[in-house]
Amino acid sequence: GRDPLAEALTEVAGSGISQALTQQVDRLFSGGHPGRQALVEACIGYRDQIAERHPRLADTLGEGLNRAGVREIVPDGQRFDPRLHEAFGTEPTDRPELHDTVAETVKRGYADDGRVIRVPQVAVYRHRAPGGESAG
Repeated sequence: GRDPLAEALTEVAGSGISQALTQQVDRLFSGGHPGRQALVEACIGYRDQIAERHPRLADTLGEGLNRAGVREIVPDGQRFDPRLHEAFGTEPTDRPELHDTVAETVKRGYADDGRVIRVPQVAVYRHRAPGGESAG
């Protein structure tokens, strides 16, 4: 079978949503078959770029990554761990048990074969005690 990463990139490039993207993908393939790492990084990068405006094509890239064995890291509700997550802002909460847990994944992370290639950027709950005093 064809490479699911290459297939997804080719489909997105061929969709005509962005001439620049199409040219970048063409360039990626012009020197023979790019390595897996280059393909994974391209899929992730373009997925970020088009997620807002072209969710369906972003899903195509997501599926390609998935089929190639690249796992998404979306740690919503997990304990914030600075080794695994990158804090990207905070979310106030009045529930002390939520303090220091991940409120929302702002930018999903990715792992390839158990190796993290990009840590997720997350918003973290910060508990505010009544009276405006910060807990902790």
